[in-house]
Amino acid sequence: MGGELFQKLRCVLCGHRINIHPVMSISEMAMELFTLPCDLIILVLTHFAITPLEDIQPILCDRPAPVLILHAELSVDEKVCLYQMGASALLQKTIPVEICAAQVLALIRLRAETDNWPKQCPLVFGTELTIDPSCRIVKVNDEVLKITKKEFDLLLCLVRNRKQVLSVEQLYEEIWGDEPDEKKLKTVKSHIYTLRKKLSSTGKDYIQNSWGTGYRFIPPQS
Repeated sequence: MGGELFQKLRCVLCGHRINIHPVMSISEMAMELFTLPCDLIILVLTHFAITPLEDIQPILCDRPAPVLILHAELSVDEKVCLYQMGASALLQKTIPVEICAAQVLALIRLRAETDNWPKQCPLVFGTELTIDPSCRIVKVNDEVLKITKKEFDLLLCLVRNRKQVLSVEQLYEEIWGDEPDEKKLKTVKSHIYTLRKKLSSTGKDYIQNSWGTGYRFIPPQS
């Protein structure tokens, strides 16, 4: 965060027992993102056009917490792009710091309420595969699988519609929430390929390709 903005925000939030840990670059944030526990990520976007999307995307796609983006003037298309990539909220940097602080508190409160919702039971398939929707953890042979947010969402979508073939278009619309095009459909196929490869250690082909139609999750025979 910018130094002046950081100081103002910390001053406004001082009575709420909220600690703010500033990092000075996207690369530094990416390195610390999954090592420092946090309830909210605040990303100051200096200039959309000169900030590589490949630097922002991992933070938004695989975020462990909500992401509030403070930005300069953005076009409608740029705002839509950031929301589709996973941003939780967007605010202009010129907005009064009190409104920014209120948004911070609202996002933290929403996350706390979500964490307190009734937990979903883990889904167990055979002795090799366990999927825990509440913790967003996949275990293969009792070992936690390194899996991205989109890969988990794709797997859970297929599992919840098991034995039903879902087209690549359906999967993109469900997980990315956007109208697909040819390039975007290749993104789905790439994620599915990587997911199947990660699950291959079970010795079973849980995600099957129905040629020309889509994919489906096949649970083991009981």
